[in-house]
Amino acid sequence: MPNFRLIPHNLHDDATLSATGTSVAGFGPANTQNTLREEVLRITGTDYVLRGVLPGTRGASGLGIFRHTIAAGGTVQLELFSDAAWSSSVYDSGALDIECFTDDSPGFDFGLRAAFARSNLPFVHYFPAVDFRSYEITFDDITSPDICRVFLGEAWEASVNPDYDAPLSFDDLTEGNRTLGGSHRTNQGEQFAVWRVNFSFLQHDDRQFIVDFMRRNGLARDFMASLFPEDGTLLEATYTGNFKLRNLGPMGWQISRLTKSFEMQEQ
Repeated sequence: MPNFRLIPHNLHDDATLSATGTSVAGFGPANTQNTLREEVLRITGTDYVLRGVLPGTRGASGLGIFRHTIAAGGTVQLELFSDAAWSSSVYDSGALDIECFTDDSPGFDFGLRAAFARSNLPFVHYFPAVDFRSYEITFDDITSPDICRVFLGEAWEASVNPDYDAPLSFDDLTEGNRTLGGSHRTNQGEQFAVWRVNFSFLQHDDRQFIVDFMRRNGLARDFMASLFPEDGTLLEATYTGNFKLRNLGPMGWQISRLTKSFEMQEQ
C-alpha cells in the first residue's frame, strides 16, 4: 500500500477560473479558492464545468474536493491540457463516481452515514504525475450542490510509512450551559478533525521537502493529506482531508534517520 501522501500547494488557487453552467449570485467558482467554510460554489442545475488556466506549466498527481453536498449518483471528471486553450488533452480521468469510497464498516448503514455526514466525505482521485497548463473539472448528474474547496496539485509520498500511532480526534465549537432548572442548553457549532502523524524513520531524502513545506505553508496555508492513499474504503476517507498545521514542531536528526511529527487541523 502507498505511504502517507501530502499535496502542499494547491494549483487551483493559482488559476484563472471560468465556468459553463449557472451558480447563485455571490457563490461563484472563486469561492473554491479559499478555505472559508461559509464561502461555497453554489451550483444551480444538473451539470457544471469548472475551468482553470495556470500562469505556466505545472505538474499534478491528485485532486480533492472537500465539504461538498453532491448527492449519490453524481460524477466528477478531470481533464488536463498541455495548452492554455483546453485543446490538447494530456490526461482524462473519465467520469468518476462522487462516492469514491466503499463501505468497510460492517453492521453500519452506509446510506445513513452519508445522510448525516455527506459533507465530511471527500472526493479524492490520484493519477500518474503529468505536466499541464489548463484543466476542466466536469460535474454531472448533480442536483444544485455546494462545493467548498477544490484542491489540485502534485503529491509528495513519504519514503517510509508513519508510526502505527496516528491519533485522530475532533474539536467541537458547540457552546453549552445549564439553566437554573437544570436543563442543558447548547448552541451547536462546527466540528473539525485534529490529527497527528508521527515519523520515526524518515530518510534523509525527505529532508528538503519537509523544510520547504514548513517554510512555505507555515500555519497559514492549507494542504491535502492522506494516510491510506488509494485504499478505496472509509479507512482512507477518515484519514484524508484538507488541513492546516497546528504547529511547525522540530525535525529531529538521529544520525542515520530523521524524525518528524505533523499535527494538523481540518479546514
